[in-house]
Amino acid sequence: MAEQSFRGRGDAKVIARMITDEVQAAGVTNNLVGSKIRENGDMTVVLLVFEKYYMRASNRASLSVMISQARDGEMTVDAVSSGGGQGVIFSFSWGAEDNFIGLLQKILTQRGFY
Repeated sequence: MAEQSFRGRGDAKVIARMITDEVQAAGVTNNLVGSKIRENGDMTVVLLVFEKYYMRASNRASLSVMISQARDGEMTVDAVSSGGGQGVIFSFSWGAEDNFIGLLQKILTQRGFY
């Protein structure tokens, strides 16, 4: 498992669309498998769940992204990547989780998130 958080400013729905487009464009096996948007007063929260198939290791990894935006445009993007391991007992990983979350890091840092 890998996890990372980012901070920035913007509109949660716009950032969610941009993340979705760029993650899917980055690989043929990158797919959005689920999403939810919740708006409650001053807060907007978007949840995106991606899946990627890694042919070299014959396994899948998931990337869950939660975008939380306050009314003032301050935004937090939290990401958790998991899977990508092989084996029933030891779950040996080839680094797919770090690779998948690294893609999100590249996308967000290019847009001023830190």
